[in-house]
Amino acid sequence: MTMTETLTTPVTLTPSEFASATGVGRERLRTWERRHGFPQPVRNPGAPRRYDVADVRRVLAVRRAIEQGVGLPEAIEFVTGSDGLGESEFEAHSAPDLVTVLDHAPFAALIVSGPQPLEVVWVNGRLRAVPDGPTVGDDLLRYAPAFAGGPGHCALEALFAGGDSVTWVSHPSWTENYPDATESLAWRLPQEPAGMPLAALVAVPAGAHGNGHSPNDDVGAERQVHRLRGSLDRVHAWTDAIDDATRALRESTGQRAVAEALRRLAMRIGARDAAFARLAGDALISRPSAAGCIEHASVSVSEFPEVEGALRDNAVDWLSEAAAHAFGVPDDSTVAVVPVTAAGEHLGLLLLAFRREVPLGDAERDLLLGFATTIGFALLGEPDRA
Repeated sequence: MTMTETLTTPVTLTPSEFASATGVGRERLRTWERRHGFPQPVRNPGAPRRYDVADVRRVLAVRRAIEQGVGLPEAIEFVTGSDGLGESEFEAHSAPDLVTVLDHAPFAALIVSGPQPLEVVWVNGRLRAVPDGPTVGDDLLRYAPAFAGGPGHCALEALFAGGDSVTWVSHPSWTENYPDATESLAWRLPQEPAGMPLAALVAVPAGAHGNGHSPNDDVGAERQVHRLRGSLDRVHAWTDAIDDATRALRESTGQRAVAEALRRLAMRIGARDAAFARLAGDALISRPSAAGCIEHASVSVSEFPEVEGALRDNAVDWLSEAAAHAFGVPDDSTVAVVPVTAAGEHLGLLLLAFRREVPLGDAERDLLLGFATTIGFALLGEPDRA
């Protein structure tokens, strides 16, 4: 790797790491990807999905634009436009947001002014928690003498000199007690009038680039095991919930059985309510649900892209506020939709109302789709199917 090597080889993060770095939840990222093709995951055969770390700043720019009132499609188009002008214009407003988001990131992040001296102007919570970590006001070259004159230092100098706006920086560990990777993504931040040039450095977790391994692989392994256990516990809870709801379909028949199955499912997964909206031509027609959060409504499928896409792709998705409101759902709730199909026929959607979006990994989505198919077969032959 040369002193000023940029990110020609993809540097990738797991969905959880990417969500932590951007402050945009995994479910919302996947919704953006399905609807707008952004951000595009890096896919390797036989490997789980990951995200290009270079997209962190682009997602931050989109997020900031949305908070300023720009529509999501316009923000994504502007940031990813071929002229390259939109991204820098959005990023001119994103430095405070960057600090807010990265302060809680699970990996090291700091901002330095430069090129001479390389003074630390901000560190995130992960570094502040390290007793001998770098602090505001430190000269980075004096704090970490091994960094001076090395490839990473030269790459930062080139960055400040107006070279590539994003570069890959190798550096010694900021502290012996800090276990994360010794490689960072660095990019220039907008310069305030009469202010010093600034650059952000965000540590890339071990193994994100190439096949390298951190000398502290045991630490990473412990984290992976802890994360895996949490995922398995969540999947087991959802499996139990689906099993309980499915039993209702064996204990009774028809619409009453479906209503009871949805009631049990909502209760077990922490949803406020659940309902079935049957498909009739271009309309989805729902009836009032047991808990009353979902009212009688007739919604045009073609009016809402996420509804149309969920049916077309047979995919679980979250509704926009406008679509949820069209189904008569209160403003303080958010709705996940699950396509109901049976024998190759689209029958409608399950509507699951939550107080806020909940994590829905691939396993949970597959469980919901399987349950929806069971609902579909229970409804086949019913005169009204609702």
